[in-house]
This record gives sequence, structure tokens and C-alpha cells, in this order.
Amino acid sequence: MINGQVVTRRTVRPLKVDEVHSASEERKRQVFDRVIERRWGTSINPPKTDPGIDYEEYEDDDEEARFIPDIEDTVDATGRLLNQNPVYDTLINAEVMLQQGEEYTTGKVMRRAVEPDDRVSGTFDSNPYLNTIIYEVEFPDGQVKEYGANIIAENMLTQVDADGHSLTMMEGIVGHRKHPDKAIEKADGFVYTKSGQKRQRKTTQGWDLLIRWKDGSESWQKLKDM
Repeated sequence: MINGQVVTRRTVRPLKVDEVHSASEERKRQVFDRVIERRWGTSINPPKTDPGIDYEEYEDDDEEARFIPDIEDTVDATGRLLNQNPVYDTLINAEVMLQQGEEYTTGKVMRRAVEPDDRVSGTFDSNPYLNTIIYEVEFPDGQVKEYGANIIAENMLTQVDADGHSLTMMEGIVGHRKHPDKAIEKADGFVYTKSGQKRQRKTTQGWDLLIRWKDGSESWQKLKDM
């Protein structure tokens, strides 16, 4: 019976060429992969439930069992637990733009928030919208605030385009400037065609706009000729 239980073996051999291309052997590998994923999860998604298996140290006539001593959890100078973030949690260490009052500020997702009894609040899910875990986000001024996974994911999705490239949200145009050596003067704003018709020049050459972004920064953007 296939149950995903780990069985220690000292000898293995690679599959032969005919076994690699055999339809029956390929089905066996597919079944095996599904059973292992259902029992143990993947490198991205953890198992749904704790297998609850007590492992026994391997030993035989040539090798003694190698027991790993129990050690205390690693903590920092303030007593906070370290190395508690699972590798499959892709939100951790992500940078996200979040609203602070009336301003938007870039923060970094540091870790999962824990309750007073050191338990993580919520349940992890690979789908960020179904992820109910609370995360700690640190801002440049040193503030650390707690946000739900769905809030973080929603803000991250609004800051990238369809190809996954990050973008900055514009708040508005707050200023402009003119380059006299390039901009068209008002008196020169019209031209005459060969037939004698008066036409307005349509160009933005020589003008820049001052853009304020959602993160509070400002930058000058040169207008291209229309």
C-alpha cells in the first residue's frame, strides 16, 4: 500500500532507458508524486496537516544511530524567536506600498505576527486572498505595523502590470516648467499651409511636468512631441 511513509534504503539504482520511456513506469511515477505531494506537500506548499510521525534514527551493523540533541529555539537580544519564517511563504521579505494616513509608504514584510502564546494567527494558504495570516511590515521610519495577507497581496497586485513589472502609482501633476530655447512661443503657435490655411501647432516640445507619486516622491517628466 502506498502511504508516503519514508523508508530508509542504502542502495538505489537509476532507471534504465526503457524504464524511463515505459508508459507503465511513467504512470507509477505520477502516482508516486501525487501520493508524496498529498502526504508531505511541495517545496512551495506545506502539507495540509501534520503527518505526526515519530522518526527513528537509522542504524545497522556498520553504522550507529546519530541522535540529534534537543536545543532551545534561537532568539534575538529581545527574546524574539528567529528563523521562524517558512521558505514557502513568498510574502516574507517582499516590498509593498501601503497607505500610512494620507500618504503611501514603501514597507517590507518582515515576518508572521504571533499572539502572546507564540502561536501564529490565521491559516496559511498559497492563494494570498485565502491566506488569513497577519504579517509584520516595517517602514523606513522604523515603525512596525500588522497587516493581513489579503491587504498586502491586493496592494502588491495594484503595483505591477500584466507582465509582472513593478510600477509607481501617480498621485497628480503638481507643477510644470518651460525650456525657452525649445518651447514654442505663443506668437509662433500657428503656421500657414501652402493653400493659405491657418493651422495651430500641436506640440509639447520644451515643457516638463512635475509628477507627485503615491510614495510621496516627486520627479520631472519630459513631455514628448505630440
